[in-house]
Amino acid sequence: MSIQWTLIASFLYGEIAVVGLLLLPFISSLRWARILKSRLFRLIRERINIYFGILFFFHLICFFDAVREMRKYSSTEVSDHDTLSTELQRNMRLFRAQRNFHIMLFTFFLLFVIRRLVSLILNQATLAAQCEASVLQARRATETAERLMQEKERQTKSLDDECASNLNNETLSLKEELEQVKNELEHLKKDRNSMKAQAESVNKEYDRLVKEYAKLQEELDMITGSSSVKKDE
Repeated sequence: MSIQWTLIASFLYGEIAVVGLLLLPFISSLRWARILKSRLFRLIRERINIYFGILFFFHLICFFDAVREMRKYSSTEVSDHDTLSTELQRNMRLFRAQRNFHIMLFTFFLLFVIRRLVSLILNQATLAAQCEASVLQARRATETAERLMQEKERQTKSLDDECASNLNNETLSLKEELEQVKNELEHLKKDRNSMKAQAESVNKEYDRLVKEYAKLQEELDMITGSSSVKKDE
């Protein structure tokens, strides 16, 4: 195997190892995001497009070289003068060309798979961070709403207690005023009854005096009448 294909094979094994690491279930996307966003990987990530372009160009050259060798050794016609060793050597070279072609296919495939996996891991980490921030914000909003509701209930309860105390005070004052009005009404009834009794006694006394006056008037008339008869005689 030449140096370039040794490098390609080593790169393929490295890609397989990277894919295996990225697919480990016990390493979360947030941890991968912290690793990929570290200072070391930040320098690589800033020039990732350049590195990817260089690797893609190098792999593309090797890919066309593998295709060229496959076509070269597969289109060679077998002549009667070729020995068995020559045919075996040609078949071996064809096999190596096919092997290199398949290595290049897997290398290309894993190169795009790794790039896609890294992009998905970073997106998942971003979504997980946003989800966690949303959950935390919702939790804080819920706690704030519960606290406001508790304060509102406390204020409502204090207002209800204050209103109830005010109503009780007003009720007590109204009861006191009602008692005072009742007492005054009783006094007025007693005064009215006493004034009525006095009026009745005054009326009786007046009737008695009127009767006595009438009797005296009759007696006076009788006295004056008898005296006038005597003068006439």
